[in-house]
Amino acid sequence: MTLWTFLSQVLDADKSCANAVSRVIAWLASVNAPTPSDDTSAYCQARSRLPENLLQQLFSNVGQKLENQVRPEHL
Repeated sequence: MTLWTFLSQVLDADKSCANAVSRVIAWLASVNAPTPSDDTSAYCQARSRLPENLLQQLFSNVGQKLENQVRPEHL
């Protein structure tokens, strides 16, 4: 959940933690799951614990898969 929230935060125009947490709350509410507090401190702490090497591997793997799908005439 933390990784998904972080990625949605990075990709959104509003990069605030409050916006990211509100997106999680909205999604959980839409699937009738218990919703957390709108306090951003727990998310910010969890985000800071994301291993940097995990993010590097994720971005590298996604980039490689995208590159492999590009046809030579589009390079």
